[in-house]
Amino acid sequence: MAFRVPVAHDVVCPWCWIGLFQAKRLKEEFGAEIEWLGYELWPEELGWPEPKPTAPAGDRPAVPSRFDLMQAAEGIHIPKIARPARMRTHNVHEAIEHVKAIGGDTDGFVEAVYRAYWERGETVDDVEVLVRLAHGFADSEDLRAALAERRYRDKIIGFDDPAYASGVYNVPTFIILGERHAEQPYSVLAEAVGPYTRLAFPRSPRNRPYTFINMVTTIDGKILSGTVEDGAAELGSKVDRVAMRRIEAHADAILIGATTLRHTSPKWVPSTKHRIVLSRSGDVDPAHGFFQGGEAWIAGAERAGLKSLTAIEPARLLAELRDLGIERLLILGGSEINAQFLAADVVDELFWTVAPSIKLGREIPTYAGGEPLEAPRPFRLLESRQVGSELFLRYRRAR
Repeated sequence: MAFRVPVAHDVVCPWCWIGLFQAKRLKEEFGAEIEWLGYELWPEELGWPEPKPTAPAGDRPAVPSRFDLMQAAEGIHIPKIARPARMRTHNVHEAIEHVKAIGGDTDGFVEAVYRAYWERGETVDDVEVLVRLAHGFADSEDLRAALAERRYRDKIIGFDDPAYASGVYNVPTFIILGERHAEQPYSVLAEAVGPYTRLAFPRSPRNRPYTFINMVTTIDGKILSGTVEDGAAELGSKVDRVAMRRIEAHADAILIGATTLRHTSPKWVPSTKHRIVLSRSGDVDPAHGFFQGGEAWIAGAERAGLKSLTAIEPARLLAELRDLGIERLLILGGSEINAQFLAADVVDELFWTVAPSIKLGREIPTYAGGEPLEAPRPFRLLESRQVGSELFLRYRRAR
């Protein structure tokens, strides 16, 4: 369920050395599919600039450049070695396009070329050097032929005017969800990728926490990928899990049903300080990770090792939680728990990730079950974000 992030780059650009590792993090943390776009900083028709004279330092202390600050912020530094001076990179970009065209490991080859230049000072635009670096990524003779023919010449964009005409003024430029991000720290790129990056909530009511539900479902609203004995972990992508953590980080407490808890990994430890499980039977495991590292209660029953809350009816339970100092409450299901709180009209917001699949099934639970309301209750859309084929929606109760 990957989504594409085009990256305009050139191997001789020091900012792109940092961009290489930023792209790897986007791939690892968000499942991004990186599309490397060849932008040649010094095409044949562009002459080399005259070296600038070094100004005398005088008695001024050294001041870090913007690039120095970027290296420090990212924790990535350029190895201090000799590298080829005034090296053009057209062959590099054509070789990358060749690996891309044959369906090879483009990311792996790009990294191999970057490391050869920045860590070992190799003349990577040399055909024989590229053929050696491409071992395991492409057939040697086919690559030689492609470079000799200039097979991918039209795919390479040169500076200045052609690059500027395409909207690229600096490399690297990450194009995330249609927006260009040039020479930016990773925190900016990560924020651009995921939904719910600037969450803010109104003040909580005096008599209860501000309450919101977060769920991931199929297109037809089902919360399970398998049978009722299965969890929903397979439905959402890495981006959904990042979104879940962002929402969770804004909650003082998490509330969950006992059935949902029993089908959740025992290794899950929420980041919130307070955790509540609703259970009329008390059939929960106090050793579950959900109860570790914070203050935990069981509502509706008693269980050794857990504190008890007297109320289970939504309005009374929320009033009890508010008295405990909980101002924002996140509900994570299941379907019947969601329905109880929605029916009581004490839910202020809904977060909904729509996963690109269909499940069907009359017995498979949906976002909210329960008995039908006499009339629909309106919510208004606050945020809508598409990442890949997933849709992230945020609604607020229209009161």
